[in-house]
Amino acid sequence: MTSRRLWLRVLAGAGGAVAVLALLDVPPPAEPVPALPSLGFGVGCGTALFIALAGQTPPLPHLSDPGRTLMRLGLIGALAAAEEIIWRWLVLGALATATAPVVALAASTIGFAATHRHGRKSHLVTGATFGLVYLATGRLVACIAAHATYNIVLAETLVQARPREEPA
Repeated sequence: MTSRRLWLRVLAGAGGAVAVLALLDVPPPAEPVPALPSLGFGVGCGTALFIALAGQTPPLPHLSDPGRTLMRLGLIGALAAAEEIIWRWLVLGALATATAPVVALAASTIGFAATHRHGRKSHLVTGATFGLVYLATGRLVACIAAHATYNIVLAETLVQARPREEPA
């Protein structure tokens, strides 16, 4: 994917997510847990999910290029937030008001996994986890934190796994 397409995807996702938040009123699926504990719970769940799926502990980030690292973290966080607004807040939240939470969780998880071209089985696991975080806390910030943490740790693992080019 070119950087131009990536930025267009981020902008479209963020714009769509902001529009959805502004135009629709979807009640939380549960009595909301306070924000700070929800945030910590989300970060913990995202980290635990990475350890469970990758079978390794998260790597420490290399900060040789802090600007590039911050840009990558911002992009990953924005994409995670956009997906969570759509799949957990809108789809799971709306379905949970009309049906049993387990049915809403299953439907939103299958939809989330189906929109990803690669790794659909792992996206079933991640989508279910992020959905459970939302159902447990009633807070969008919790599932955004879980998703962003998981994706950031995964991205850092992939960056560190790439072979480094030797200077000429």
